[in-house]
Amino acid sequence: MSESLYYEEYGIPGKPVLLFLHGLLGSSRNWRSVAKSLSSEYHIYALDLPEHGNSPHGEETDLQEMNRLLSDWIRQNVKESYIVCGHSLGGKVAMAHACNESSRLLGLVVVDIAPRDYPPEHHLPTLNALLDLDLSKIQSRKDGDIALTEKIPNWAFRQFLLTNLQENSGRWEWRSNLGVLRSCIARLSCNPLSEQDVTMVPHCF
Repeated sequence: MSESLYYEEYGIPGKPVLLFLHGLLGSSRNWRSVAKSLSSEYHIYALDLPEHGNSPHGEETDLQEMNRLLSDWIRQNVKESYIVCGHSLGGKVAMAHACNESSRLLGLVVVDIAPRDYPPEHHLPTLNALLDLDLSKIQSRKDGDIALTEKIPNWAFRQFLLTNLQENSGRWEWRSNLGVLRSCIARLSCNPLSEQDVTMVPHCF
């Protein structure tokens, strides 16, 4: 992947830099309300992780590759010290980043995830349901919602997933690279840290 990660920017340059990383099948837009509420105190970047949203899509991925692309983006775009806040999958990437690129890291916030292995089977029904959706029969996001109801009965969860569905030149498509995320879900579900990983981050929450 040669393209840079997509991001949304908020806040005031010169304020402390805060990076937000979303979870599996999320995007930078998940952080908009939080970013806006903190925009008077921080210079904020909310990123799309690799294989998600408007960030580059490749043929395979894992936590180390996501961290590498995050580190590349930071070197290109952030000159100051910074804080990273990651939720779920983004939290795993943030933990790996803290142990490998901690020289300018001021703080680490990890939300709803721990440094351990998780069963990849947990995500497979969701990924399979999205991949099985016949997009040629979709004419609106409402059509997608109806088609997914049986396999994903939770309304709120469906609405979150459907933020990945977008119209492009009259055709509906997924913004996330679902095939790669499914084929690589075991790698993304593993512990991001090894016994040798340590960090000297001043503040971890």
